[in-house]
Amino acid sequence: MRPEGEAPVLLGVSHDASLAGMRVATDGAPEIGARLVVTFRVPPEDGEERTIEGKVVRIEDNVDDPHGLWPKRVAVEFDRPMPELAAALEAASATFARISWT
Repeated sequence: MRPEGEAPVLLGVSHDASLAGMRVATDGAPEIGARLVVTFRVPPEDGEERTIEGKVVRIEDNVDDPHGLWPKRVAVEFDRPMPELAAALEAASATFARISWT
């Protein structure tokens, strides 16, 4: 995630995405309302790279990793829905479910 202005690039991982936004466990946190350019892949290993702009709508401590690599969770609302993500998210979810149960 790249905040506007001079703020440093934020790295993170997400397991919670939709057509309208995503929640990202990240190494830092911009301010609520901050504008971001978010670049990601679905699935992360070999998916198509996607870039969209959005804004931070929520920040919380990551209770699962408070002192690790990803101490914050940032919720980003996309400027526009990404309906083209539906098929990619569904396929990634099906693959994960298949791997989890085998």
